[in-house]
Amino acid sequence: MRGFVAINLPAEVRARLFAAASPMREAVPGVRWTAIEALHLTLKFLGHFPDQRVPELAAAVETVAAGYAVFPLRLARAGAFPNARRPRVWWIGVESSDGLLALQREIDVATAALGFASEQRPYAPHLTIGRARGEPRRVPEATTLIDGFAGRAEFDVASVELMESRLSRAGARYAAVATAPLKPGSA
Repeated sequence: MRGFVAINLPAEVRARLFAAASPMREAVPGVRWTAIEALHLTLKFLGHFPDQRVPELAAAVETVAAGYAVFPLRLARAGAFPNARRPRVWWIGVESSDGLLALQREIDVATAALGFASEQRPYAPHLTIGRARGEPRRVPEATTLIDGFAGRAEFDVASVELMESRLSRAGARYAAVATAPLKPGSA
């Protein structure tokens, strides 16, 4: 199985962000745009592992999630990696959130204790909305499209999911294999 730990967005938030990104999808060819149902916020990429490891991973994620109260998350801006002049990855950014950063750190520590490599780079929370096919090329309108993005959204994070990722020619398909709720209430 190929998997990751993520926060899945409510359907109405996914719809709002997908609509706000429409000008980008229409204006920039050569990008594999993320399907609406696949929009999520990755906390930890796990890679390939045997299906038999799902119960221990699910238990570790549940243990971490149980230590956190429901908290708000704000999505606001768009951007590109490595930069807007030659975008390889198009993304929607997450406003700074202490709860999110602490949750991600603890998920990383818990999965590292199970033998999954700890993340070496600082966590940069974002939702990937598109990936360039092949080498990045100049996209003159990228800055205008990114600056014009009007996809502000806020929602409460109430759970974390252990996700399975199945790759195909049509793109990745994701399915939750375990859901770990956060404590009711707000941080």
